[in-house]
Amino acid sequence: MTQPTLFVTPPSGAFKAILWKELRENFKWAVAGLVGMTAWLTYKAQFLIQQFQSGNYRYNGDSYVIFEATVTGAALAGLLIGLAQTVMENRGDKWGFLAHRPVHRSTLFWGKAAAGILIYLVAVGLPVASVMIWMGWPGNLPLPFEWRIALPAVTDFLCGVVFYFAGLLTGMRDARWYASRTLGIGAAFACAVMETTFYGFWPAILVCAGGILVAGAAARGTFVAGGQYGLQAKASRAAVGLSVGLGITVAGIIAINIPMSLLLEPTWETRTTEYTMTADGTIVEMVYENNRPTEVKDLQGRPLEQYKDPATRNEAMTLDVLSATLSFPSPLPNRWEQRYRSTQGLFTQLFQGGHSSPLGPTRWYFVNRLGLIAAYSAESGKLIGWMGPDGFTEGPVMPQPFQGTFKKPQGFAASQQGPILVFEDAVYRLDLGQQRIEKAFQPRPGETILAAGSSDENPAMLATYGEQARFEAVSTSQRVVVQLRDGTRLLELPQDGKPKNFYAMQVVRPMRAAGRPIFVWYAASGFGWRGSAVQEQQITEFTPNGTIAHRYEIPARWTDTGAPWREHLAESTVVPFGAQLVAAVVNREAVNRMSVSQRIVGLAIPLLISLLSAAAVFSRAKAYALAPGQQRLWMYLAILLGPLVFLTMLALLDWPAREACPACGRMRVVTREHCEHCNQPFAPPTMDGTEIFELT
Repeated sequence: MTQPTLFVTPPSGAFKAILWKELRENFKWAVAGLVGMTAWLTYKAQFLIQQFQSGNYRYNGDSYVIFEATVTGAALAGLLIGLAQTVMENRGDKWGFLAHRPVHRSTLFWGKAAAGILIYLVAVGLPVASVMIWMGWPGNLPLPFEWRIALPAVTDFLCGVVFYFAGLLTGMRDARWYASRTLGIGAAFACAVMETTFYGFWPAILVCAGGILVAGAAARGTFVAGGQYGLQAKASRAAVGLSVGLGITVAGIIAINIPMSLLLEPTWETRTTEYTMTADGTIVEMVYENNRPTEVKDLQGRPLEQYKDPATRNEAMTLDVLSATLSFPSPLPNRWEQRYRSTQGLFTQLFQGGHSSPLGPTRWYFVNRLGLIAAYSAESGKLIGWMGPDGFTEGPVMPQPFQGTFKKPQGFAASQQGPILVFEDAVYRLDLGQQRIEKAFQPRPGETILAAGSSDENPAMLATYGEQARFEAVSTSQRVVVQLRDGTRLLELPQDGKPKNFYAMQVVRPMRAAGRPIFVWYAASGFGWRGSAVQEQQITEFTPNGTIAHRYEIPARWTDTGAPWREHLAESTVVPFGAQLVAAVVNREAVNRMSVSQRIVGLAIPLLISLLSAAAVFSRAKAYALAPGQQRLWMYLAILLGPLVFLTMLALLDWPAREACPACGRMRVVTREHCEHCNQPFAPPTMDGTEIFELT
């Protein structure tokens, strides 16, 4: 009978054996993760129900609170499962017992990975799938549910797989915990940031797939090499380098932003400008320093002394000025609405009197796919009924839908949305509290409605000015109409084509001004925005009889925010020269608005930092006798990516001890047989008689 030898062809059941071994040892983490994830999601679900039942909660169409739990819970569970599978047996006798098998280490790795993903599926997949079913079950949430809403849970789950492989990589790396060992999760963090900020679902899926590929290759290469970086193949070394480099970037952003926010931000002096209107109908320039209004100027730039006192200034800017904001359709699609993590492309929540009024017991949504308004009970979460152009219908039976394209208000106009619904062929006035709807404006034949807005219903203004405090403004392809709620026309003028060139229009009525003029205010950007650019604005003042009283032109200009060179210095350590150079080429229009000093500081500082990083790389590589090809590669990367490359090189490469060469006296590494400076060999040690090997 032939005796079995130690090294034989691995049996076909080797993969199955390591799979069952990992499941037996680590399935407890599946149970712990299942319990923890279920509790976390249950808490978030109850919190979401309480929010919807609250009389002041307004759903903005972005991700549910539950998806905060899926992205964080999946990441944490995947990371801990990967660490649990490797930390306890990656060194010493346990590693020797595992690795010295008649099985290739790659087979051992994939057995571990398959078991880990099964454990992760139980710990995360089951509770996430359950909460998605709960969200879609009628009566649980007071809003229309479509299965597209569950797409973020899919990408969050896949991102958790990236964190799982990052956990395997971190557990296997031969590095110190307090140094660079934990930096291997950088690729997973980058994946989480991108998949939660990307607009499209499939790009987010591709990001997760790329993250799995990079983190998986890094984990496999590190496992096969027993944690050593230098023994890995080029592809796995590149994957490890990318993971660690991204980890250093995340750590650098945190390390720089926290001290700067605590120490430097109070010393920054930002100066921005906004144009607004006072209660007496005067257009003024408001100057903000550090987001606080500090000065009021006229259109010629002269300070207005009557608004020097802060109390007087705030009163003049807030009292008795009514406005209706209209947002014109952009020629480009609204990418924010197209985000797969948002429901803004599916339905829009409607409010009765703008964002300042309470919601009441019913939630109203315009459902794009159906062309109807759905009403849900905030208490029971059940569908109450539907509203169409002919009125409200209780129960699940749908009435006749609205026709034409729904003109959803955008930007600042959305926050000021009054009780109107705008389509291409009609404007409807809503009374959601009384479940009533009526047509407020009908265009002429051949005329198309571009946008419409309503003044916010302010009880104090209604008590003071009556029905004069409620008006609507409509912009069509042929004219602009301003009317009261009873149909009385306050202003009607021909359309002059301005909607083609401007983003928004505001109809402003300063009620304290003499004669109560009406201002038609066009802006190239949304109203109420303050930044480093003043957008082009055109304002026309009309008398009550419709004649033009004044015209105002505010040209576009770029304003200096006053941020010091320290801001550029901090930014350059995180955003390298190569990325800033590409951004400058892509955003040439923004760069052209900057002053010469801003351009020089914006590119010279990151270039200087990159050159210093390349010098540091060269000095370190030369001192430790890296191959010339390695030296050039690291230097080129340092010029493009700055300090990130130098820190990544320190974290990845092995740095042997150095001692003085007996021949030339210069420091040489001890891992080479000949000195890299004088090419002399090390002298053999002195024989003392204890040697057990003889030289031949």
